[in-house]
Amino acid sequence: MRTRHLLLWCKLNLAVPLTLLTIGAGIGVQAVMSEIGPGSYTILADNWKHMSPATRHSVSTTLQQDGMISQWQYKPLFEALMHDAGAVVVPEVDYDRQSARERLLAIARDGEAGNSAAADAGTNASAPRALTRKD
Repeated sequence: MRTRHLLLWCKLNLAVPLTLLTIGAGIGVQAVMSEIGPGSYTILADNWKHMSPATRHSVSTTLQQDGMISQWQYKPLFEALMHDAGAVVVPEVDYDRQSARERLLAIARDGEAGNSAAADAGTNASAPRALTRKD
């Protein structure tokens, strides 16, 4: 009899928290697996010449695997870019995600083939420098 009461109590009192936990985990997984926005693609494309060859290879490999970059995949790529460049150019974006993705894919394809001037640029020698005002 006690076992039956215990099972009923668990069923009534643990069903809601476990259901909410499962729903929350599902929402979290969906959020990190969603595709990055056009601004993030543009940051990678505009800072391509400041990336080390290893970071460039990681970006192009990620793009070629899935055809997109997820939020989960973007974090280590952005951290590697920050390590390589020290600072990034963050341009204003006025186009859609598809255009930004295709632009980065074209730059990555050219860079991996060695045909791009951006691929031939120095990795840290051309890193952006802080602007100072001269009076």
